[in-house]
Amino acid sequence: MVDNKFYNMMIKKLDEHPAKTEEDRRRDLALRLRSYREMHDLTQDDLAKRIGISKRQLIRWEKAERTPQKPQIRILKDLGILKEVD
Repeated sequence: MVDNKFYNMMIKKLDEHPAKTEEDRRRDLALRLRSYREMHDLTQDDLAKRIGISKRQLIRWEKAERTPQKPQIRILKDLGILKEVD
């Protein structure tokens, strides 16, 4: 499990250096998702249900293979995983 201090430090660093390419944005999201999930002691199933997606889709996001659509981006923002909606 990730402790709050470490999670906050990682997120602050990501916020200070925004991703510039699509690949960087996918990696940034992957790190944020996994860190959030571990910090809150959630399984992939648990977080996928909170977002309203399949576990398979969450796994793709955590592997930086795919990116969420606008409805899921809003949910990620509401959960505090993403800072702002593009």
